Amino acid sequence: MVLGKTFRDESTLPDDFRHAFAAYLENPSASSTTNARLSEVLRRYDPPGLTSPLSELEENAFFVIPGGRVFRKGKKMRTRYRCECLNNKRIYLFSPLAEILPVDEPGRTGSQT
Repeated sequence: MVLGKTFRDESTLPDDFRHAFAAYLENPSASSTTNARLSEVLRRYDPPGLTSPLSELEENAFFVIPGGRVFRKGKKMRTRYRCECLNNKRIYLFSPLAEILPVDEPGRTGSQT
């Protein structure tokens, strides 16, 4: 991984990124988004937005995904959260890294009061 070594040794990059990236390069997967530590570090450098990772949402809270379906967050199984779709009552498993839009209650988006 010569290309990766170049980025890992670059002194202009933040330390937290270099350490997470070095750990990722020891056993890289097909996608950097499957590595929770690296994804968390990269998210710190994203501009603030309306979405957040599912892992930051409390259990039984509601959220919407980009397609417009509304879900209730359930318990974490092993690596994924068991969530109920309120549109069709089916159960779906979500990665803790899934970008979601939290809602106060079904039908209301954002943190309105």
